Amino acid sequence: MTVTGTGFVVGTSTTTALFGAVAATSVNCVSATSCVLVSPAHAAGQVDITLTTPGGTSSTLAADHFTYDTTPTVTALAPTAGKTAGGDSVIITGRAWRA
Repeated sequence: MTVTGTGFVVGTSTTTALFGAVAATSVNCVSATSCVLVSPAHAAGQVDITLTTPGGTSSTLAADHFTYDTTPTVTALAPTAGKTAGGDSVIITGRAWRA
């Protein structure tokens, strides 16, 4: 996921992120205003994401909520139809998939 804000330090060593009380699996700030995070495993429910830099820790706001959802959900299919003989590739978009 990409988080936007201000005051981030480019790279991976000086900015940390928490999903609730659990550290992000990976944090890579690509600019002073954008970081790419990989969420850690967590129980279902809503958590606040906070980032910490040498300048301090972000405050919690409604905009930083992240919801762990255990129910897989399909949000889109492409294409939505195919040949009766089969063989079509289908892209399924959704959330809460297991790898």
